[in-house]
Amino acid sequence: AQAYIATYNYENAEITLITSLRKQLQNLKDSGDISNNLHDDFSESQRPADEKLEGLVKYLESGLKHNSSNVLERALLYDTIGSMFYLHTLYKQAVSCYKKSENIKSEKFELKTNYRRLASVEYLSKAYFAYAESDPEQLDWAITYNKDWRSIIRNTKVDDNILIAKLMINQGELYLKQEKCKASLRYYYRAKEIVEKSDKKDFNKNIAMSNIIYGHAMIDFKEGKFKTAETKLLKSMGLAKQELKGKEKIFIADIKDKIASAYRQQGENELAKKTYHEAFQIRKDICDEYDLDFAQSYYSKERLEKYRRIYDKDLSNDSLQLKEFKMINKTCHEKAKIYDKIAKIYKFLENNELSLFYYEKALDGYANSKVIYENRMKEIREQMNTMRGEPLVSNRKSTRNTSTRLRSSSLPVFNIDNSPERTFKGRLKDGKSKYDEGKYEDAFSCYMKVYKDSRYNKLEESLQYRTLLYLMEATYQLNRLKQAREYFDEAIRLMKNPCNGSKKPPKAEFYTIIGKVCIKEERFIEAIEQLTKAINYSDQNTPKILMPQVRSDIAKAYIAIYDYENAEITLVDSLEKQLQDLKSSSNISDNLRKELDILKFSSNQRPENNKLEQLIKHLESGINKILLNTLEIALLYDTIGSIYYLHTLYKQAVECYKKSEDIKNKIITSKHNHHKLASVEYLSKAYFAYAESDPEQLDSAKRYNRNWRLLIKNNTKLDDNVLIVKLMIIQGEIVLKTDTCNASRRYYDSAKKLIAQSDMSSSHKNIALSNIFCGYAMIDFEEKKYKTAAEKLFKSMNLAEKELKRKEKIFIADIKDKIANVYRQQGKIHLAKKMYREAIKMRENICNKYDLDFAQSYYSKERLEKYRRIYNKDLLNDTPQLKKFKMTNKACLEKAKTYEKIAEIYKILEDDDFFSLYTKKALDIKHERRRQTRKQIYTIEEEPSVVNCNDSSSIYIGPTSSQSPPGIRFVNNYF
Repeated sequence: AQAYIATYNYENAEITLITSLRKQLQNLKDSGDISNNLHDDFSESQRPADEKLEGLVKYLESGLKHNSSNVLERALLYDTIGSMFYLHTLYKQAVSCYKKSENIKSEKFELKTNYRRLASVEYLSKAYFAYAESDPEQLDWAITYNKDWRSIIRNTKVDDNILIAKLMINQGELYLKQEKCKASLRYYYRAKEIVEKSDKKDFNKNIAMSNIIYGHAMIDFKEGKFKTAETKLLKSMGLAKQELKGKEKIFIADIKDKIASAYRQQGENELAKKTYHEAFQIRKDICDEYDLDFAQSYYSKERLEKYRRIYDKDLSNDSLQLKEFKMINKTCHEKAKIYDKIAKIYKFLENNELSLFYYEKALDGYANSKVIYENRMKEIREQMNTMRGEPLVSNRKSTRNTSTRLRSSSLPVFNIDNSPERTFKGRLKDGKSKYDEGKYEDAFSCYMKVYKDSRYNKLEESLQYRTLLYLMEATYQLNRLKQAREYFDEAIRLMKNPCNGSKKPPKAEFYTIIGKVCIKEERFIEAIEQLTKAINYSDQNTPKILMPQVRSDIAKAYIAIYDYENAEITLVDSLEKQLQDLKSSSNISDNLRKELDILKFSSNQRPENNKLEQLIKHLESGINKILLNTLEIALLYDTIGSIYYLHTLYKQAVECYKKSEDIKNKIITSKHNHHKLASVEYLSKAYFAYAESDPEQLDSAKRYNRNWRLLIKNNTKLDDNVLIVKLMIIQGEIVLKTDTCNASRRYYDSAKKLIAQSDMSSSHKNIALSNIFCGYAMIDFEEKKYKTAAEKLFKSMNLAEKELKRKEKIFIADIKDKIANVYRQQGKIHLAKKMYREAIKMRENICNKYDLDFAQSYYSKERLEKYRRIYNKDLLNDTPQLKKFKMTNKACLEKAKTYEKIAEIYKILEDDDFFSLYTKKALDIKHERRRQTRKQIYTIEEEPSVVNCNDSSSIYIGPTSSQSPPGIRFVNNYF
């Protein structure tokens, strides 16, 4: 649970603790320490209400047998309950349970340094630290336990300097809250000394130093030294930016807020405003990305609430009574103080709308204890009345920078009638028409006319949703991904505070586009999460053609991270759903409906490829022509093609993708339409992989790759440089196999020039340049310029080593093999042997680590087989007959050639054993292929069947029963 909390996975932390609680209670029941009548229906699938936990604590105090021998078990049980309260951010109750545990341990273990007592000190230190922020009366206890924890660690002479430094920083922070600046400064200085002496990694040092310098700055701030405070805060921020990632970047926003406060104190209001805006933007981006509560992001970094997602922030499933109780405690007032603080900042920024909005929220919180906060509430009301007398600032940009939508009562009032609304709908319709034609820039202009209109905020929400969705689609197609995210963020804010009676937002469509954006940004895990949300949010209003595309994109993301198994499950699930929709159509024959029931595709079972081929035949014969030429059927062929592609049956994948493309060409006129672009992308990838085993397909691969590149250039106006460069490199590789070296070099030159002109990331640049230098080297190799080929290969390898990770490092082994080949041509056999050995060792290490097929690791990087694990490399579940048939195709010969290539390397290395092994493997495949090719194909006369030799699914080999067939018929046309 502690590890889960450290990674902000509070949900799994709680499931773990509930499991522990159930098992601990059962153990105490079994030992007779507590009654079997205890009703402990705690379940991992249901979050426990906090009053249930409190009831359990009371029962344990009265119902436990105190003369039991299981004393330590009781202490650990209190620790578990305390940890659950801590996770529910009920720090007072957590402290109470941890104290009970500590008292039991103190009686059992005399030494303070006992590791179980140390655990209690650690728990209490953390809980009191968080508790003290909402209740300053607890600061003394927090200081005491923090000091005890540090002393015990130092007495045990544990060499954990970073932890000791962290505890000293905490101590400095606690003393600062008590206004004891000198004591606080002492601890920060001691922490700095320890960090500087530590030999830990730079990461830990930088984080610690950032916190220390931040602490120094806060002391200066309290002492009125605002200039030195500003300087130190900037240093702290510089160190934090180097190391912090993910949710932790909120600390940078905290620092910026403090810098802005320092500017205000020095009278530099313009700088203060600018810095506040920057802090709001960082905080908003992080809160939206990780679904955090905007107000709670202002809490100290020791509080769990700061990093808790909105939809799991109340893990406690409280009863109504307990929720009412929580409203009167100090935590509620603390939230009100945060709203009050945000309102003040917006008032300083002269944004009266948002200032009023947050003042109202603050009043709601303070209202639960009018006596304590009566004076402050009076002040707020006076300020609000004054502000309402002023003209409101209609600052739409600032409005969108909040994580919560404004109430309609606080928005400016516009007069709007039906006529402009119809105008807006017309503009959106015109834009959508241009979007479908692939004119994305024109579509974007139409949508922006609606969005920028002064009456936009007064439109009904359904129109605002549609506008934002269309803007997302257009900016995604134009590769303006940051803009697409901004529109998504605005839509989410709109959804969080809908107006009464508003229509349900199209969440599935929003999450579909943001998932696509994540794929382009190569954030594949996030893409899967967002696209899965799209599926979950889909309903009867979601367009039917959307879900096959969503599942296709999920599969694409899984393939990008080499998770072929989940990619296949996703595609088969999509196929199953598409066929269910097809069965409900009136445009298919009854015979096809029956056949679909017989075939039964399920995501729980991997499909046999002969079943897929049967499905294609039935589709062609059993669908009405009206339905056959529809986008639904085109997407169905895309799904089947993608399953074949995943099974590395590239020929069949190409055939299905071509069927889909033909349908789209008939029903969609514009060649720039995004559905047609998808077909070009699928065919480009499939032909590229297919061409490696069948060079006759190289021309088709070259054509589709070129079309894909030109369509992207025309649509995105050269914005998608990363993809265009990649396609140019692939084109250079294909052209080298089919055309002249000069033609290939031209593509590599163009790719290199585009890299120099673009602002792509250094990682993308290095990977692209590595491939380009490798391509140049292969051209030099063809032209027998071996010295320059070797130089370029080393450049390529150095760049690859900087960026490639995990399985992708096989490319470095490929480069080493190429360098060894160059050395062989130069007659430097000794160097060639050395390089071959390095390549083999690297390849073996990667293959062993990721369970890859050693021989298939020699395939080109565009082939899925290269990165497929051994135990799921045959995803096909083929019948024995189909596997025998596969022995006759070209892919089988390719494997034999790879074995011969490896055997040749071992021959150069004078390793006779491995040379013999791989030579035998190659011969075995060739012999089996000859045997299968020469073997007569029989059919049983008593049970005649048609054999179509161009169809692998109908090939029959051998009898189907134990009886010998009475007669056989030889099928000549197969040969």
